[in-house]
Amino acid sequence: MHDCGCVRGLGYFIEPLLAIALFAKSDLTVTLRGLTNVGSDIGVDILRSVTMPLFKKFGLEDGMRLQIVRRGAPPTGRGEVILNIPTVRSLRTVHLTDPGRVKRVRGVAYGTKVSSQIVNRLVDAARMVLSHYIPDVWIYTDVSFEKDGPAGVFENVTAGIGICSPPSG
Repeated sequence: MHDCGCVRGLGYFIEPLLAIALFAKSDLTVTLRGLTNVGSDIGVDILRSVTMPLFKKFGLEDGMRLQIVRRGAPPTGRGEVILNIPTVRSLRTVHLTDPGRVKRVRGVAYGTKVSSQIVNRLVDAARMVLSHYIPDVWIYTDVSFEKDGPAGVFENVTAGIGICSPPSG
């Protein structure tokens, strides 16, 4: 387990691990704690929804996983992810020449220490805007209420909401 602090997002630490750990001598499993979504760094939802499927095009299908255990918003963080990266001997060549068209939109609206109604309003507003352009829009919700103190009170958990819609084909 590594505490990444509350200055940079977990994506800042995961990106170099993805590039280096693929060619290590043994598989890597690491638990990182810190900010899961912050404006200055790539969020863990984008890494899980965009980067991980992109690695499948290179032939990395078995064992690569990014699990979001707990979300953490600024300033206190307290998010937690588990990253599993298998080792590889070689990568397949990929030619991405056709940009394609947007056929559907999938996303995640998340909230920590906020009412689920706020996250649902976020989803409704995003659907209202996106449905004018494309009919196939699905945005899932992930609301966490972490009570870890004595008598079940919130301690050191920062309120936060956000929405992530990775590109899909």
